Amino acid sequence: DTNTGIFRPGTDLLGLVTAGIDRLRIDASGNVGIGATLPQATLIVQGNVGIGFTGVNQIIPSNGLAVSCNVGIGTTTANSALTVNGGVVIGDLFNVTAPTRGLLVQGLVGLGTTAPGAALGVSGAGLFGTFSNLTAPSNGLAVSGNVGVGITTANSTLSVGGSAHIGSLYQSIAAPSNGLFVDGNVGIGVTTSANALDIWG
Repeated sequence: DTNTGIFRPGTDLLGLVTAGIDRLRIDASGNVGIGATLPQATLIVQGNVGIGFTGVNQIIPSNGLAVSCNVGIGTTTANSALTVNGGVVIGDLFNVTAPTRGLLVQGLVGLGTTAPGAALGVSGAGLFGTFSNLTAPSNGLAVSGNVGVGITTANSTLSVGGSAHIGSLYQSIAAPSNGLFVDGNVGIGVTTSANALDIWG
């Protein structure tokens, strides 16, 4: 078989060829190239890679990597599909450092959606806090602790640092400073209010 074997393509170079095509190169620095004839790192792979797969008919992404087991970055003990010991930056817009053991995403994040229209887009319901065995309202939000809007210290179930507007009839009108603007009727102690203000009790 004249087109398959090990050969010396140049000084201090070792190559492996099958069917007349270069499959593997090792240069004088010990760099290994698989499918690459000029490896510039310890290992260069031109093509796709599958790790941990057995059997036949495995589908590996083109020019990509598929790993059948857990992956650890910065750790030798990976108990999840991906375990990262340290900070992570996703995106290439800014050359910045991720928060310690945190995550920095430079683009939009979508949960349950592939087309988020804001920094965080959620399609579905959300739960915040220590809820257990509870379901959030449909396409709504359930929070187990206090909520602060425009304030970092919320001492009540809902604390608003500024003004608030309830309703959608007069969104062009600003609420009074540190006050409340309600488009409809208000009921205190009653769930059915026929007047601008009904107080029962």
